[in-house]
Amino acid sequence: MKKIIYIVAIWFMLMNGYSCLDLNVPQDSIINRTSMWKTEDDCVAAVYGMYGQMRIAFNRNYAYWGDYRAGAFNSSLALGADISYMVTNTITSSNDGANWASLYKMINLSNLILQYAAEVEFRSEDTRKWTLANAYFARAFAYYYIARVWGDAPLVLHGFDSADDPGIYPDMNSAQEIYAQVENDLNEALELMPRDVPAGQPVKSTATITTLNMFKADFFMWMAKTQGMGEYAYNRVQEGLDIVFSDSQLKLASRYSDIFDATKKDANSETIFVIRFNKDEYEGGFASNYLFTDGTVHTSDKELIANGTLAIGTGGGVVQRVTYSNDFEYFLYEEPTDQRAQVNYRVVSTPAKTYRYINKYTGEWISEARYFTSDIIIYRLADAILYQAELYNARGETDKAIDELNRIAQRAYGLDNFYGKGHTAEAVDNIILEERMKEFAGEGKMWWDLIRFGQVFNRVESLKERENEEGVLFWPIHDDAKNKNPKIK
Repeated sequence: MKKIIYIVAIWFMLMNGYSCLDLNVPQDSIINRTSMWKTEDDCVAAVYGMYGQMRIAFNRNYAYWGDYRAGAFNSSLALGADISYMVTNTITSSNDGANWASLYKMINLSNLILQYAAEVEFRSEDTRKWTLANAYFARAFAYYYIARVWGDAPLVLHGFDSADDPGIYPDMNSAQEIYAQVENDLNEALELMPRDVPAGQPVKSTATITTLNMFKADFFMWMAKTQGMGEYAYNRVQEGLDIVFSDSQLKLASRYSDIFDATKKDANSETIFVIRFNKDEYEGGFASNYLFTDGTVHTSDKELIANGTLAIGTGGGVVQRVTYSNDFEYFLYEEPTDQRAQVNYRVVSTPAKTYRYINKYTGEWISEARYFTSDIIIYRLADAILYQAELYNARGETDKAIDELNRIAQRAYGLDNFYGKGHTAEAVDNIILEERMKEFAGEGKMWWDLIRFGQVFNRVESLKERENEEGVLFWPIHDDAKNKNPKIK
């Protein structure tokens, strides 16, 4: 284990040593055949390095790309111009979230694993398959985001370990070509992934059979509803969900708050795939935008920090950059029995002041300091249940959709059969969407949900009457990429 940790450390030191030429992928500093790719341990370490780069790619962008444009957030230029532009859907090619460099670094590591690991002799065939399956999954996941965020983009399937590589200035590819590659990579990963994860490998922060099938359901639901793939895609969604539901280790947490408790994450039975954060190893992420400093707390309310009534960021070092809009706050609290409301958005009123903050992913408060150690949850069982409801409704089985909705509603509201039968398909779609907005508030899914349900122009105030604006749902390509590669427009 010490050897793997050492290799990962060297990997990151070398990987971050050089700037980019076109895609911001590291070039001749990347670990090459003479310094690595000799043993099974090298390849396993490369998988860890790849997921480390996934964490870099998504630690803030997961919210930038998946939430901030969805009409639920407030921000201010004084607290972060880029976020304010996202919230108002006035983003430009210089905004931070428009930079795809971190995703292409992740793709480059995936490509290198796929190129070199096949030549390495493994002690265990399952470990070889696990290594390759994870590389295919990570590349597919990265390209899934690239196609949805930017549309057309370079499709790079060759790893760079030299600045002289002729492929260093790639052409643009269509979004359709990228989606096709995602499907191919997903199929490869599913074919290779062992049923049981090799001993000693993590089962939540690397891919498993359950992870791949949850991704399969997510991807094909998107393809069915936004890319016209219809029944073929719906069949693939059901195949994926069937495998997820067959995982006997998964069950809904009895209390919604337990899902986001950083001290209980190792025992979390609801999570399927996460991006891992740990104290003194890697902390932070988009949740650091949610909390305010101790300096904004009224003098008479300071004891509320000590007794845990108020969650603040580390004193003086974390600035609250986003809150929810008044309308979204009302939406979260509209049902008095909904146990999710206080977790999604905490509202604390004292005689001196009212404090509002997103109360998810707050990490741990230790010795009067905040450590943002909450994992970013990419998939959890509630996601699969609501996708099943969505699939049933898309196929005209509205009563079955209501049954699935009531599994989520029972935990949220503490009532059986909260939703009755007999609704129209359109009404059930609205219920599913709104339950997803409450269930996954602040979890990086709302923007994609609004697009998939065809509601983004109806529900996002800053996008109303902009349906005919070309490319309005995509992000512009960052200036850095255009300046470094003349083939990128």
